[in-house]
Amino acid sequence: MSFWNAEREELKKPSLFRKISMGNWGKVGDPQVYGLLELDCEKTVAYLEKLRKETGARVTVNHLVGRIMALVLHKYPQLNGIIANGRIYIRKDVDIFFQVGLEDAETELVGICVRNVDRLGIVEFAKHIIQKSEEVRSSKHHPIRKAQNPFQYIPWRMIPFAIRFLNWLQYDLNLNLAWLGIPKDAFGSLMITAVGSLGQEFIFVPLTHLGRTPVQLAVGKIFKKAVVLENDEIVPRSRLNLCCTFDHRFIDGILGAKMAGYFRELFEHPDVHADLLEGKIPPEEPSPSKK
Repeated sequence: MSFWNAEREELKKPSLFRKISMGNWGKVGDPQVYGLLELDCEKTVAYLEKLRKETGARVTVNHLVGRIMALVLHKYPQLNGIIANGRIYIRKDVDIFFQVGLEDAETELVGICVRNVDRLGIVEFAKHIIQKSEEVRSSKHHPIRKAQNPFQYIPWRMIPFAIRFLNWLQYDLNLNLAWLGIPKDAFGSLMITAVGSLGQEFIFVPLTHLGRTPVQLAVGKIFKKAVVLENDEIVPRSRLNLCCTFDHRFIDGILGAKMAGYFRELFEHPDVHADLLEGKIPPEEPSPSKK
């Protein structure tokens, strides 16, 4: 009989992301809630194709999701917040962080944050994403990548303390550490991961203590599915899964359902809401009870 409970060996030369993640996530107990929203894409795909032809911009479904979520957070700002010093603070701006994939890397927590997305039309937003993503990929000296370099030299057991200390400085004390090479509020209001580009229909992403962002979205790939219409006709339809992980301390199920309903309306009927999505009219005012 073996003395050891599990046969194992230490992972040698872990990626930078793995070291940071060891310090970022602790034991079970975080107030994470998971939600899956299956969306119809028939009108969405047609709208995006039309928009690309008219503007020449490489607008994708991921850009549309980011733009709509900015409008959702503008209308329902309760989820656009930070927990610091045991209290909830509501952000004044709606900033969206997009994960950026890097070639020849096992995995790195890198991406770009676009500011004030609720004030940008979808075409302008898409151009920001494309330009900033290329800047991150093309330079190892980009601020978001340089900020991670010190973690290469920090021992595993010290990573949790380093992350907590930086979070304490940035969010509890609310200090701008850009002078130390750490981007200001680097992860914004919410983080979006395009898992569809990896060929996945749905993946749930855990919340991260980095940035204290209370919501994570994973956008799956568009797929075909047999759907029963109101007249009981069965037809193939383009569908997309939107996987959401959010902090239950910010919102409850009732508010979450309202946000999901507003998101679905904008996503599944972009032709009706084109002026709003393209920034030709201002976003809806915040819900009256939460102004």
